[in-house]
Amino acid sequence: MQTMLHFLENDHDRLLQAVTSARTPEKTQEAVVAQLDRLLYQYNEQDVSDRLKEAAANMIQTARHMAAVLTGYGDVRVWERNVGEETKGRKGRKLWFWLCLCVGIGCFVATFILFQMAGISVSMRDAVTPLGLLVVSLAALFFAGLFLGKSRHITVEKKTELQTEITMDGESIYQALHTAVMVMDKNLEDVRSSSEWEARRKENAGEAPALASDEADLYGALLEAWYSKDGDMALDRLADLKYYLHKKGIDCVDYSAEHAAWFDMMPSFKEGTLRPALTKDGTLVKKGLASGGD
Repeated sequence: MQTMLHFLENDHDRLLQAVTSARTPEKTQEAVVAQLDRLLYQYNEQDVSDRLKEAAANMIQTARHMAAVLTGYGDVRVWERNVGEETKGRKGRKLWFWLCLCVGIGCFVATFILFQMAGISVSMRDAVTPLGLLVVSLAALFFAGLFLGKSRHITVEKKTELQTEITMDGESIYQALHTAVMVMDKNLEDVRSSSEWEARRKENAGEAPALASDEADLYGALLEAWYSKDGDMALDRLADLKYYLHKKGIDCVDYSAEHAAWFDMMPSFKEGTLRPALTKDGTLVKKGLASGGD
């Protein structure tokens, strides 16, 4: 008959793969419980007694409740992951920059065209409009540069999030389970040996009862007297003790000079037997007690 340890060692690679693929303690616990159930199924598939099956089921049930302890074998790694960037600043600055830049360039180009059209000699009156456009152009370009300088002071913050990765130590879990299964096999072997010893004892004893019927009657009567506090009843039943002892080959011998060596003596004015000596086939089993009449 194969042991549970044999089945576990055969499933070594299978268990390691299941534990490695489990990314959480809960999944790891499920993998360990599944392996325990598999061990119980393989063990019970053999020709084992009902008593062994019951004992194995109880041990596996206890191991299931302790499976959560095995999930402590592993490493936890915490790291940060960049998930994007967050830009802080005034979004309207870019719009004002381009507006001022376009106005400034447009006015400057218009001024240049007007001066070209007017020629070299231009009167003060005719130069008012081009000069005004030039001033507007310079002002627009100034503000465009101002907005461009301010737009450069935009803060950019990186957005990160914590990532947790759990790696289970499959080999350590297997070794802990290996030790537990060894203890199970030892206990199952004790149960099997005990069952075989009891079977041999019953076979040799012929299913003999623990007490003979007459002995059971005597002990029952004595207990009844004790429970009822009836001393006379107890004394009446104790008188039958010589009969029961004789059936077992034990004789009760009263004190006499011939058998004085079988008794412990107590000083007393009256000679007599206080407790008979017990013998079997002429051999002393237990000394009696007698008074010597000194």
